[in-house]
Amino acid sequence: MRAIVITRNGGSDVLQVQQRPSPTLSPGALRIEVRAVGVNFADVMARLGLYADAPPLPSVVGYEVSGLVTEIASNVTDFAIGDRVFAGTRFGGYAEEVCVRQQDAVHLPATLSFEQGAAIQVNCDRGTLEPWITPLRALMDDGTVAPVVSDVVPFERAAEAHQILTERRNIGKVVLVP
Repeated sequence: MRAIVITRNGGSDVLQVQQRPSPTLSPGALRIEVRAVGVNFADVMARLGLYADAPPLPSVVGYEVSGLVTEIASNVTDFAIGDRVFAGTRFGGYAEEVCVRQQDAVHLPATLSFEQGAAIQVNCDRGTLEPWITPLRALMDDGTVAPVVSDVVPFERAAEAHQILTERRNIGKVVLVP
């Protein structure tokens, strides 16, 4: 699978699209074919070497994704193959596939695009997320409320996505698409 890798600390030029092995599906997890990835300041700080919790380099960052469920562990009860979801990841989101615990994923309303799903900040598990998203679900389902996406950038231009974010040229969320 393709992933955007921080090869070393530095400017946006250190981001490279590389082939990486697909993640292993653990019990209680689901595999997501990533359709969009949110770009946030934690990603930029990790690239610069200023984020203490970042994985060791070379690494794949990315905290919020949206896409389609392509595989589920036998003990997953809340999702089925083909479900549209958005999910929080603890790194690894800048990739064509991710595996997340079922409690870190939420069904994506049909009225939202994958890009909008990746724009929802999900840096927490579903138990924390659902109290505020459940009351908004009706508004999201009918299209009344939707996240703002300002830029959609292909994986191959990840450096541009980081530049847009750091130069604050955007008024909404910047997302990457495989």
